[in-house]
Formats: sequence, C-alpha cells, structure tokens
Amino acid sequence: MTTTPTSRLALILTLAFWRAAGIRALRTALVAAAPLLLPLVGGDWGDVAQAAGAIALVAVLSLATSLWSLPELGAGRGPWAAVLDRTARTLGQTLAASLATATLWSDVDWPLVLVQALAAALTTAVLAAAEQLPETIPVVEPDDAGVYDITSLTPEERATVNDIRAIHGRIPRPPS
Repeated sequence: MTTTPTSRLALILTLAFWRAAGIRALRTALVAAAPLLLPLVGGDWGDVAQAAGAIALVAVLSLATSLWSLPELGAGRGPWAAVLDRTARTLGQTLAASLATATLWSDVDWPLVLVQALAAALTTAVLAAAEQLPETIPVVEPDDAGVYDITSLTPEERATVNDIRAIHGRIPRPPS
C-alpha cells in the first residue's frame, strides 16, 4: 500500500501509531537486552553503562524506524516479508547501538558485537515466526452481509483497527 505524505502524517498523529511504535520499541529493546547484557554475567560490571546506553539507543532507533514505516499498521505485506523486515531492522538497530556506544573504535570487540546483533535478530525472527503459527491468527468469519471481519479483537483493538481503516479511507469512522 502506498501512502501519501498527508496520509502518513495523519497516521503518525494517531494514538494507534504511537501505541504500536512504543510496543515495537519496547519489544526490540527487550530482544536486544539479553545479548547486550550477557557479557556482564562474567562479572565485568564496568560495561553496565555501555549496555544500558545501547539498549536505550536500540529503543530510540526502533521509534525512528517506525516513523519511516510500521508494518503493524497496514503496510500490506505478506507475513514472511514482515518477519524478514523486522529481523533485518533488529539486526541493524542492535549493531548500530552497540557501535555507537563504544568509547573508541579500537575498543569494539567486533566478534562480540556481531554475535550480539545476530542473536537479537535471531530472537526477533523466532518470535515473529511464532506469531505466524495458525493458532495465533485471529478467527475470521463473515457477517450477515457476507463481509469478513476479525472477531477475536477486544473493543479497544477493534477501535484501533477502525481508526486505521478510516485514515486510509477504507471505511467511514464509526461514531464514538
């Protein structure tokens, strides 16, 4: 789906966008946290500030990439393309955060940084693939008019979907 600058701005100004972007940033930070904090297990607590900075930067980078595009809000791609995109973003965000928080380039432990980024990306891929399992996909049933709609949404989720559809001109916004 192509969005015009006006519709993209309208989407970014919605609570649904910031909720989805915030959830994505938190999830990316949590996925990146494990491999970034793993070296601390060895007892080298001198790198705590660097790890915390990298995790915070991963969250900021996730929010920044959400401003470019957020697949959860209707980019119209297939599920496996979304998994690949999400995995690549996590790899890049973790790698960039690890490198950006290094004091000097000569201090960068390149094999460790690459393993951390790959571990975060692999975790993202596994979690995203698990979301695509048949038992995690909402049930879809036709209504009386033969129109298919998602029936397993909470009222808040349904309101979010309706807001997104209204932004994209698919349906008129229902009265509040």
